[in-house]
Amino acid sequence: MGSPNIDNVVCKVDAKKNVASVDQGKRATGDVVIAGEVSGAPVTRILCGAFYGNKAIVSVQVPEGVREISPIGISSKGAFQRCTSLRQVVLPDSLTWLGGASFQGCESLSNIVFGRRLQVIDDGAFESCKSLTGVELPLGLGTIGQSAFAYCTGLAQISIPGSVKSIGERAFAGCKGLTDVTIGSGVKIIGPAAFSGCSNLRQVTIPDSVTDIDLSSQNPGKSFSQNALASPIGQSMQLAFGGCDAQLAFCCSEASFAAKYARSHHIKVVPRA
Repeated sequence: MGSPNIDNVVCKVDAKKNVASVDQGKRATGDVVIAGEVSGAPVTRILCGAFYGNKAIVSVQVPEGVREISPIGISSKGAFQRCTSLRQVVLPDSLTWLGGASFQGCESLSNIVFGRRLQVIDDGAFESCKSLTGVELPLGLGTIGQSAFAYCTGLAQISIPGSVKSIGERAFAGCKGLTDVTIGSGVKIIGPAAFSGCSNLRQVTIPDSVTDIDLSSQNPGKSFSQNALASPIGQSMQLAFGGCDAQLAFCCSEASFAAKYARSHHIKVVPRA
């Protein structure tokens, strides 16, 4: 089978597996609705770099059946990376993996609709998407990767579902518009610099399930908090809340790990009812 071109979106068809992947969309324009089937083969992936740097697309609707976007990782170009005019994206329930840098640098992106079965938002997926003002993360999400939403300066609030076990390093770093964060019961680890540089962050609700803050994936046996228990948050951008507002408060139970961490880092504790 060849590589069909539908509305300037080129797909590769794997004849052996009878599946198709979106390979090229750099000539696409305007509102893009990706076909769910090509030459009788279901479209299951959007490959790394497929729409990279396309400045002419303004919206994308990904069809049901697509399971992966940018499946290789942050070392490759993201599928929609630097699509600077892209404003709206609708993702299907079938999508489970949103790979590294998928929408990195999409500075006009203001509306993203996630599918219900998304499990991974990988490293840098939405980094520097400055027009995002809010996102509703799916309840079954398991992983928020490193720098996943870093420098999304328009984000004002975020609620992280309890299905996420670890918030990646620098996941929300530099989100200067962020004022309120709610972390769901079930989350265990808040990684180093996860919210560093969120200079307007005033309140973080943290559940008892959190057992470590500043735990580094590079050094899983020891957290930064163990290295610098008495460091005020303003003194180290490596800390999960380094450089946050001086009035930052943790809303948590008095006996929780979060409360212990807060006191050792000069963060106000507001007892949770």
